[in-house]
Amino acid sequence: MNQTPAKSAMSFREIYEAHVGLVQFVLRSFRLSDEERDDLVQEVFLRLHQAKDRIDPLKIKGFLSITARNLAIDKVRQAQSRKTEAVGEDIGQLEGALWEQNTDRRAVIAVAGRFIEEVARQPGGECFGLFYKEGLSVRDIAERLGESTGTITSRLSRMRQKFKDDLAKKLDELDGI
Repeated sequence: MNQTPAKSAMSFREIYEAHVGLVQFVLRSFRLSDEERDDLVQEVFLRLHQAKDRIDPLKIKGFLSITARNLAIDKVRQAQSRKTEAVGEDIGQLEGALWEQNTDRRAVIAVAGRFIEEVARQPGGECFGLFYKEGLSVRDIAERLGESTGTITSRLSRMRQKFKDDLAKKLDELDGI
């Protein structure tokens, strides 16, 4: 590592004082509260302190700005994820209430559930039941049945089409009632 005596002799406090403005500038470009920005400034310099023996003193400025940007992006993504989860829970509750109030939909769900069981009992339908009722992946089904994933994928495709066709017929019968 080529270090100039002036750069290598800088104390951590001097590095902090020389670059805290840069870190704050990078963080201000994100929609963060003052408290979140202050926390991230501390985190950036903590990471610098942890890695300072591995960082070329001439590259400290780049390390700080990239670390600040990455931490801010992570913080924004976490906030968006929390909002999405909260909205998803609200929508799920609303959908649940709507489904409970709609007797036609409840009938469709009941018919579909029974029909999945019927299809799963047919030859080649075991993988359909494992996939849709037990939630197993294609790989897990292949391992359980001792078949290749290609075979399971083909069976699932055929059984899906059969399920769609037969379910459409059954639902048409319900409409006629």
